[in-house]
Amino acid sequence: MSPEQARGKEVDSRSDVWSLGVVLYEMLTGRTPFAGETSSDFIAAILTKEPLPLDKDAPLELQRIIRKSLQKKTDERYQTVKDLCKRVIELEPNFPPAHLYLGWSYTKLGRQEEGIAELEKAVEFSGRAGFYLADLGYLYAVNGRRKESLAILKELQEKNAKSEASFESVAAVYAGLGEKDQMFAWLEKGFQAHDDLTNALWWFDYDDLRTDPRYADLVRRMGL
Repeated sequence: MSPEQARGKEVDSRSDVWSLGVVLYEMLTGRTPFAGETSSDFIAAILTKEPLPLDKDAPLELQRIIRKSLQKKTDERYQTVKDLCKRVIELEPNFPPAHLYLGWSYTKLGRQEEGIAELEKAVEFSGRAGFYLADLGYLYAVNGRRKESLAILKELQEKNAKSEASFESVAAVYAGLGEKDQMFAWLEKGFQAHDDLTNALWWFDYDDLRTDPRYADLVRRMGL
């Protein structure tokens, strides 16, 4: 959660810059950049405190990138996700999150094929991790590449059976395919299995499904 999100202000791509900065920080240190005993403490830390110090032996240029990404003021961060991702990829060409965020930034600009290409790289560099497969499967689906999306859906279902992919990852691909009943069925499976369904509250894959009564019911039962 970026400072502007915590304040309930309007957000733009610079909030995505913050999010990727958090991912970079966590992958570099194994901990979150802000700490708090309660959710209120955590939000207060985001709003008022500087990130916890990075390890001294972390690459200096990467430290500078992370610090710039986690500035409280949006105009002091990288101004676009694309700029941040390209800088990270210059340093670490095989870093999956950078390709993931770059891919989504391309899709928001209407550059769908470039976006898909970047997500394909993210999947490859991640060792075909479920999280990245779900994004690629969704993007294939909404761009009419149903055959490729169904192949990823099958792979995710097989991974899910081995506890290597979340229920929500499968649901996300069904959302892209427009198969609402299957999407809700897999979200329900996740709920019953105590899977983490937090993404279902904000991931844009579900934006056109939030008015469905089943969605409101799931959110209610999650206590959110």
